Amino acid sequence: MKIDRKWFYAAAGVAIYALAGFLLAPWLLKRSLVSTLDERLELNATLESLAINPFTLTLTADGLSVTERDGAPLLAFERLFVNFELSSLFHWAVSFDEVHLIRPAVHFERLNDTENTLSGLADTWRRTAESTDLEPALEADVNESTEGLFRLIVSDLRIVEGRLSVTDRSRTEPFSTEFGPINLAVTDLSTLPDDSGTQQVTIHTESGAELAWTGGLVVNPLSVTGNVTIRGGYMPLVFRYFRDELNLPIGIEGGEIDARLDYTVALDDHGELSVRVENLAGTLSGVTVTQPDHPPVLELDTFSVTGGSFAWPAQIVHVDDILVAGLSIDAYRAADGSYLPMPPGSSEEVPAETAAADQDEAIEPSATDESDALAGWSLTADTLRLTGWAIRHTDATLDNGTLAVSDLNLTLSDLSNASGQAMPLALDLTPAVGGRVVLNGQLTALPQATLSAEVTAEEIPLAIAQPYVDPIVHVGIGDGRLSLAGQITSSEAEPLLYDGDFRIADLSLTDRLQDERLLAWQLLSVDRLRARPASLELSTLTIDSPYARVEVEQGGRTNLDRLIVTEADDPADAETTGGASASEPAPARQFLLTVGETRISDGSAHFEDLNLPLPFQADITHLAGNLSTLASNSNAPSRVAIEGQVNEYGRLKITGNLQPFSPIRGTDVEVAFSNVELPRMSPYTIKFAGRRIADGRTDLTLTYKVVDGRMNGDNHLVIRDLRLGEKVPHPDAMNLPLDLAVALMKDPTGVVDFNFPVSGSLDDPQFSYSGAIMKALSNLILGIAAAPFKLLGALVGVAPDEFEHIAFEAGRSDLTPPQREVLAKLAAALAQRPELSLALTPVSDPDSDRLALKEAQLEAALEARLAADGDTRAMIGERRLKHLEKLYDEAGQAPDRATLKLESSPPDAEGKPTFDPLIYTERLRSALVAAEPVPDEDLAALAGQRVETVQEALTGAVTLAPERLTLRPAETEGADKDGRVLMPLEVTARGSAARTDTGER
Repeated sequence: MKIDRKWFYAAAGVAIYALAGFLLAPWLLKRSLVSTLDERLELNATLESLAINPFTLTLTADGLSVTERDGAPLLAFERLFVNFELSSLFHWAVSFDEVHLIRPAVHFERLNDTENTLSGLADTWRRTAESTDLEPALEADVNESTEGLFRLIVSDLRIVEGRLSVTDRSRTEPFSTEFGPINLAVTDLSTLPDDSGTQQVTIHTESGAELAWTGGLVVNPLSVTGNVTIRGGYMPLVFRYFRDELNLPIGIEGGEIDARLDYTVALDDHGELSVRVENLAGTLSGVTVTQPDHPPVLELDTFSVTGGSFAWPAQIVHVDDILVAGLSIDAYRAADGSYLPMPPGSSEEVPAETAAADQDEAIEPSATDESDALAGWSLTADTLRLTGWAIRHTDATLDNGTLAVSDLNLTLSDLSNASGQAMPLALDLTPAVGGRVVLNGQLTALPQATLSAEVTAEEIPLAIAQPYVDPIVHVGIGDGRLSLAGQITSSEAEPLLYDGDFRIADLSLTDRLQDERLLAWQLLSVDRLRARPASLELSTLTIDSPYARVEVEQGGRTNLDRLIVTEADDPADAETTGGASASEPAPARQFLLTVGETRISDGSAHFEDLNLPLPFQADITHLAGNLSTLASNSNAPSRVAIEGQVNEYGRLKITGNLQPFSPIRGTDVEVAFSNVELPRMSPYTIKFAGRRIADGRTDLTLTYKVVDGRMNGDNHLVIRDLRLGEKVPHPDAMNLPLDLAVALMKDPTGVVDFNFPVSGSLDDPQFSYSGAIMKALSNLILGIAAAPFKLLGALVGVAPDEFEHIAFEAGRSDLTPPQREVLAKLAAALAQRPELSLALTPVSDPDSDRLALKEAQLEAALEARLAADGDTRAMIGERRLKHLEKLYDEAGQAPDRATLKLESSPPDAEGKPTFDPLIYTERLRSALVAAEPVPDEDLAALAGQRVETVQEALTGAVTLAPERLTLRPAETEGADKDGRVLMPLEVTARGSAARTDTGER
C-alpha cells in the first residue's frame, strides 16, 4: 500500500517535534541552566529532572539545588510546573495557564551596608562576561524592552509553602531568621491594558506570626487594591534585629499584633504614583520589656490605633483614636548613679573636653530640620488617650528611694501639626502614696510649644520626699500634705509660670535621732503665688499654729546642728563627693524672692538648754505677728512685729526692722521678755555666779542694731522681788558679790533696773555675743559693789512695785498677760485689806498714742479699699501700693509722687539711680500717717477705754465692790522708754481724798 508522501512528512515532523520536545529540549535547557549558573555566577547547581511535554506545552522541573562554592545553600525548589497556552497567538501576549512553584527555599545574606547576596551575584555576572561588548548590548536590549510592558498573561500563578532564610552579618551579633511557609496565589495576572486579577499572599514568621495580603491587581496601568492583615508575635523578632541600635541589655517578651488596613496603589497616565490607606486599625498587646536581675522595665497591656488613613501624594495622615492603656514603667537607678537598663560603658565618666565638644555638637542645627521633613504634610488625630498608666522610679542610691504614680490618665484632642493648632489637654494622675493631680488646658505644638492649663494638686503627702531628705538631715516627715490650684503657662515669652495659691497642711517633722517633734504647723498657705525659674513672688504668707523645738546640748551644739548629715554619718557620700572637681563653679543666677506679707498666728515653741548644771526649759505659746514686705533685690528692711506668751504669765515681744537676706548688714530688732519667772533662770545663774534664784520676776529687753557687720546692743534688765537662793559650786562660775550687788541695785520699791551695752564685729570670729553679755554683767555687778553708798527707800504700805502702774501699748486699751496677772494680784491684796481703795487715772500720750491711732486709721482705710476693689489677682504689695497712691493724691500731699519716686531711687553699684518700690511705698505710708487726723477727743476716749478695761479686770478677778474704785482726773503722760503708756495706780484710805502713791512714777 502506497503511503501518501504528505502524511509521511507530517508523521516525520511530528516525530521529530516529539523527540526534540521530549528529549532534546529538556537536555539542552537543563545543560544550559547548570552551565550558566556554574560559569557566569560561579555557583554549584543540580537539577534532578526537567521534563517538557511539547503537545500540552508544559514544563516540569524537579529538585533544583543551587549552592555557593563552599556549599552554602542559595536557592532550591521541589518542583516548578509551567503550563503554556496557545492562546498567546491570539492575545499577542505570552500566556500561561499555570505557573506553580512548589516549596521553594531562598537564602539571602547581607554582609554589610553595600554588599549582599544579590549584589555579589551581579558583580560575578559582570566579571565573567564573555566580552566587553556584551554588557552594553544587553543594556541596550534592556532599554529597548522597557519602552513598553512585556505582554504577559498568567491565569494561575502560585508559590506553595515557600521558605525565605535571611542572615544579616552587618550586626554585631549576626541575625538570622526564616519566613515560611509563604503562599502566594495570583489569578489572572496580566500586563495587558486594563486587565485585572486578584492576589492572595500569606507569610508566616519563625514565631508563628502571620501576614495576609489579599486584593485586586491591574498591572497596566498599575492599580493594586486590597486588604492587609497582620497577626501574631512580631515584637521579639523586630527587637532581635534592632538590638544593635538600641544597645541595651534588655529583652522583649510577648507583643501580640492584630492589625488590618485597606490599601490602594496606582499609577496615573503621567506615571505619578498614588497611595491610599484606609480603615487602618490595629492592636499591640501583652508587651513586656525585661532586664537582667530586675523587675520588668516596661509592661504594656494595649496599644491600639483605630480609623487610620494615609494619602500620597496628598501628604495626609489621620487617625481617629490612639490608645495606650495599662502601661507600667519601672525605672531603676543603680547604686553607682547610672540608670538601668543602660548600654555597656555608659556610666563611665566622660572627659570634660569630650563632654563640651559633644554639647557644642548637640546644639549645632542639623542639616535637615525635622520641621522641613514634615513640611507639606497634614498630620492629625482626633484623640490620644493614655489610660491606667503606672510609673515607678526606684533609686538605689537612697534608702527606700521609690516614687510611684499608680494611675495616670491623659487625653489629648485635636492633634495636628498645623501651625497654631490648640489641642485640648486633660491629665489626671494619682501618686501611689495618695493625693491627686489634675491638669486641664490647651497645648500648642507649632510653631512654638505653648501650654495654658489649670492645675490642681490635692493632698499630696510630703512623706514622698523622705528618701531625698535622709541624705541631708536626720529629719522624719511624719505628716504634711501639699495642695495648690492655679494656672500654668509656658510660651516663648514666658518659658514657665505658675500663678495660683499654695498650701501645706498639718506638717509634722521629727528629730529621728531623739524621736522628738521638731517642727510643725497646722497650715502654711499662700493666697497668691507667682513662680518662675528665676523668681518667686508670694502675696500673703500665712502660717497657722507653727511649732518649733530648739535645744542646746552639752558642749553648746544645738539640735539643728546635730541633725545635719555629715560625711562621718554616711561614708558612701564622703567617697562619692571626695572626687568632686575642684574647679570654680559657674556663678549662680540670682534668684529673686518677694513676700508681700507674712502672718503668724497661734504659734508655739519649746526651748531647752542642756549645756547647764541644771536643765533649763521654756515654753512659748500664743505666738503671733507679722512681717511686712520683703524682697531679695531691695535694700528696704522688713518690719517685724511678733508677740507671744512665755510659760504661764510671761511675755515675748519682737519688733523692729530686719533684712532677712543680709541680716549682718542691716538689722534693728528689739526682743523684749517681760514677767519671766526668775527661778527658771537658775541654771544660767549657777553657771555664771554659782547661785540659785529663789524667787523673782524679770523684764529683759535686748536691742540688736547691726550696721555693716558691726553690732551694738543696748540691753535693759528689770528684776522685781529678787531673792537669791543657796550657792551651788560650778567650775565656770565667777566669784561675784551678788548679795551686796542685789541689795544696792534695788530701788526703794525693791526693783533692780539697769542697762548694759554690748558691741562687737560679727565679722570677727573671736566675737561671742553671749560671752560679751556675761562680761558686761560681771563688770556692772563689780562696779555697783564697789560703790555701796546708794540708799534705797522703803515703801510704806502693802502695794508692791508692780502695782505702781499698768502699761498699755501705744494706741491700745487691751491688757497683756503680765498686766492681767498684776491686776489679779492687786485685787487679791485689796480683798484682804478692805480699808483701802484704788484710784484709777485715765491716761493717754499725745505723741505715741496719736501716732499709733493714725497708723491704725490708715491701715483700716487701706483694708477697706482692698476689700472693696475685688482685685484678687494682683499681688498684695501691688494692691497696697495702688491704694496708697490714690490716698496720697486724694489728700493732696506734697511733694508730688514723681519727686517721691526720685527720692526712692538709691544709686546702684555703678552710681546709677535704681527705683526701689518698697522704699517708695514706705515714704507714701509715712506721709499719709502724718496727715491722718486724730483729735484730742479720740485720745480722751482711748484713756476712758483703758480705765474701763482695768475696772473690768479688777471687778472680775475677785469679789471687789465697784465703790472701792475711784476715778482721778485724766492726765497726759509721756510714753516710757519702751514705748508704753503707763496708767498710775494709787492706793488711798476709803473715804479719804488724800492721795498715796505706791511709788515714784
